[in-house]
Amino acid sequence: MKCHEDNTSPGKLMSERPAPRERLEQRDFLIQNRKLDIWHHAISQLKWVFLTIIVWFAYLAIDSIAGKSTILDIGIKAIASVVSGKLESFLVGALIIALMGWWFERSLRRRTIEQFHEIREKYENLIDSNRSSSRLTPQGRSRPED
Repeated sequence: MKCHEDNTSPGKLMSERPAPRERLEQRDFLIQNRKLDIWHHAISQLKWVFLTIIVWFAYLAIDSIAGKSTILDIGIKAIASVVSGKLESFLVGALIIALMGWWFERSLRRRTIEQFHEIREKYENLIDSNRSSSRLTPQGRSRPED
């Protein structure tokens, strides 16, 4: 027995086969989906074309000034000498700022915990007076005997 395009056998009733309109909609959906796949593939390959063009122009620019002392060469050397001296101070400054931010966050967190300590304790006593949040200090730190 030979099957039809819609994979229905000739022995099935016409009411069991998809309606012609549904088959057209399915076919249109598949065609549209295939077009989108083609466009997606073309666009994803286009980035490699642009990257190749950029690399080619960079090669041409470097090749034209290779071996020559230019203003660009002098400028690059000047910038490199200034940056290398300031790099260490920049890193130390960034470290200090990061530590200050960390300290501020921790102190803000402890103050917030201390503000909510009485509220938390009140609700714990309402629910179960024999139980507490591991008996933390009002600042949220562990007990000294731990």
